[in-house]
Amino acid sequence: MRSSRVIYDRSASSYASLKPGMINWSDVLNNAGYFHWSGVSAAISQSAADACAEALQVAYDKGVIISSDFNYRSTLWQYGKHPSAIMPALLKNSRIVIADLDSAEIYYNITTDKQQTLEERFIQCCRALQQQLPLMEALGMSFRRTSGLTHHYSGALMYKGEFYFTEGAQLPFITDQIGSGDAFTAGLLYGMMQKENPQKILEFAVACGALKQSIVGDWAIIAKEEIEQFIASGSSGRIIR
Repeated sequence: MRSSRVIYDRSASSYASLKPGMINWSDVLNNAGYFHWSGVSAAISQSAADACAEALQVAYDKGVIISSDFNYRSTLWQYGKHPSAIMPALLKNSRIVIADLDSAEIYYNITTDKQQTLEERFIQCCRALQQQLPLMEALGMSFRRTSGLTHHYSGALMYKGEFYFTEGAQLPFITDQIGSGDAFTAGLLYGMMQKENPQKILEFAVACGALKQSIVGDWAIIAKEEIEQFIASGSSGRIIR
């Protein structure tokens, strides 16, 4: 019944002291197809943000598909820069984007009509983001609506100019919702790498995010078969023996 709260302890971590030149990104990204990164990485320190810029430039130069998760975390931005001064330059070459309405407003001052449905607001946000991210081919978002303690989890996808939506799933009981966005992202990327059709990609991603919320901790330890069964039958209290 309490709100979940995340406490970060990264100020003295090795990642916080990461600097450009420490990692040979050309070697790391040799033969890579995708490079996925998160806004959390740029929030920890100025030097970490600079290392992100270095990695992203190498990925772009090598023709690697850049996948970016906006992932705004207010309590991490402590080094004196507003996210809007850092993130747009890092995001500019993104081809796959995972975002939410709040982070789009913080990074780009993009606002949507709060009187409209989440689906309509997604379309508004997407069209505004396309002006900022000309290389963007895909935009994914997950949505959470709550009624009392029951959560309704769904998502939306723009893929090559077309919009896709899914009804999602009713989640009457949440074990741990932390990490559901990462699970959604992982499902989205998996579907794209498998070259599935966009509707199936979205349904797979939403199922990943929904099932994560039945697992304690950050990690979505889920088999592909479980995801496919959830897509087919939805939430169930049955025990498989």
